[in-house]
Parts: sequence; C-alpha cells; structure tokens
Amino acid sequence: MTPSGDTLVETIEEGAREMFEPREISPAVRTRQYRGIFMVLFVVLVLGLLLDDILGLFPFPGLRRIFMTGHFVLAALYVLLVWKLLRGFVKSRAVIVVAFTFIVSSFAAILVMENPFYPIVGEMSWVLAAIHAVFICIEAYVMCFVLNEVFTPHNLTTNNLWGAVSLFFMFTIACAEAFDIVLLLDPMALGIYVAPGFPSFSESLYCSISSVIGSTPSFSTTTHSVRNLVALEGFIGNLYLVVLLGRIIGIVPTSAGKRGAS
Repeated sequence: MTPSGDTLVETIEEGAREMFEPREISPAVRTRQYRGIFMVLFVVLVLGLLLDDILGLFPFPGLRRIFMTGHFVLAALYVLLVWKLLRGFVKSRAVIVVAFTFIVSSFAAILVMENPFYPIVGEMSWVLAAIHAVFICIEAYVMCFVLNEVFTPHNLTTNNLWGAVSLFFMFTIACAEAFDIVLLLDPMALGIYVAPGFPSFSESLYCSISSVIGSTPSFSTTTHSVRNLVALEGFIGNLYLVVLLGRIIGIVPTSAGKRGAS
C-alpha cells in the first residue's frame, strides 16, 4: 500500500473514532440542534397530514414519489439530529456506537420496505413495528436528557425555550410511532382498514396531534389499545404544558428581579 493510501486509511479511522466519541456541546450548538429538530418535525407533521390532499389537488405523474422521497430525507435528517443529541448527552462510547448502528440499519430496512417505488411493508409489518418500538426507546432516552436540561436551570435561556419546543414535537412524533405500531399489528384498530406504510403513519400523526392538544380522534370505533394511548398521551402532554408554563412563570419574575438588583 502506498504512503498516500496509508494516510487515507488513517484519516478515515481517525474520523470514525472521533465520530463516535462523546463530546461536550455548547449551548449555542445545542440550540441549533433543537431548532433543527423543530423545523424538520414541523415539515414532517405537515406533510404527513396533508400530503394526500396536496396530491389530490395536483395529480401529476410521479409527484407522489417526489414528495415521498423528500419525506424520507426529512425523516433521515431527524434521526441524525436525535443521534447527535444523544452523542452530546451520554458519556459512553458503546451507547453511541450501538445507537448509531441500530439507527443506520433500521433506517435502511425502512427505506427498503417503504420506498416510494416498490414498497413491501405490507409483507413485513411486524418488522417495521419492532423498529418503531426500539426507536421509541432511543427517543425516550434522549427526551429524558432534554427534559432535565429544560427544567434544571434557574434562569430562562434561548436554549431552554428551543429545548422545550423540540421536546414537545419529539414527544408528539414518538406517540405517533406508538399509534403506528398498533395500526401495523392491527390495521382495523381505528374501526376502519388502514393500509400499512404511509397511510398508517398519516392516521397515526392525526391521532397523536389530536391527543396531545386535548382533542379526541374522530373515529366511531377504536380498540382498547388506541383509547388507552389517546388518554395517556393527552394526560402526559397536558401535564408537560402545565408544568412548563408554571416553570416559565416562576422563572421570569426571578430573572427580572435579578436584573433590577444589578
């Protein structure tokens, strides 16, 4: 092997080691990560709810595949941002490597099963449900760190606010994945048949958003699992908003008093 080849290999190995090393993230970088999660998930939620309606207004051949490809790109970006948050919070290199390995392999599997050109998710719904379940665990692990960062400081910062907003969106999307697991395992869970893949994800988003804002999904017949998920998400979502509002109200006067004293 030539010296240049040795140098290239060493550079790649060094980059790989650095990629999986825990690192301290500054509040400014963390704020950008939170802001990125918010923007990506906002577009994912809008497309997930309105994509079929948009395609109905503009029935051009191939347009659905273009939108679906964009949706996959946004989902990949969200997964990458979650992993980068995890890398900034945990101190264990093993956890970072395992999470990255799972995220890459599972996203590749989802891309194969739900690709807009030849989807095969209907034949392997249980695999997709299992991937969703493990990723929910990773999201929940990261959300615990974000929750601690949002509520621990004694002053109100931009980082806290963006963290609170991104946490709310992450919770909503994680609950949508939970609803999607139910629909993948039981397509009749909402009282109507919901095809696996993007249709089930879209209905899951509707259920999750309706639940987190305190509304009730408008389905006449639902299974016991769906009703329980609706109630649980609504309870946790409203509790989070109440506690967050109380935290902000409690911090603002203190911060104003400190500025006045100084």
